[in-house]
Amino acid sequence: MVEFLGFSLLPGQRVICNGNYANLTRNASFLTVREVQSIPLRQGRTRRNFYEIAALIVSAASPERKTRLMYASRLNLDVLNKYLKSLIENGLLSDDVTSRTFKATPKGLEYLKAFQDCTVAGQMFREKEKVMRSFLS
Repeated sequence: MVEFLGFSLLPGQRVICNGNYANLTRNASFLTVREVQSIPLRQGRTRRNFYEIAALIVSAASPERKTRLMYASRLNLDVLNKYLKSLIENGLLSDDVTSRTFKATPKGLEYLKAFQDCTVAGQMFREKEKVMRSFLS
């Protein structure tokens, strides 16, 4: 189960909104589009690194067009094209020229698993660090 703005989402559910969170209420209905992304989004306004953006793009590519990838990764077209070129060259994405879609390769899915493992390890490290700091305070 994933928490989003106080709502509990089950796998397979996604909240569709236009960024105006004030209009969402406890009784809001959720549209089932596809699985909820398990990539944690950072709180606040911090810079995202290459690995996080690449994971967002690869997780959204199932097969999708550039527009959907732009929305999922929150990038403009110029920056997205640079990422797509890099991900295709490294074998994480494949592009279908006839349907103009992008799809994650098996190597890309392995990358997602490694990224999620790294994120979990980082969270565990930060929790241990808090405990250690509490001993020194």
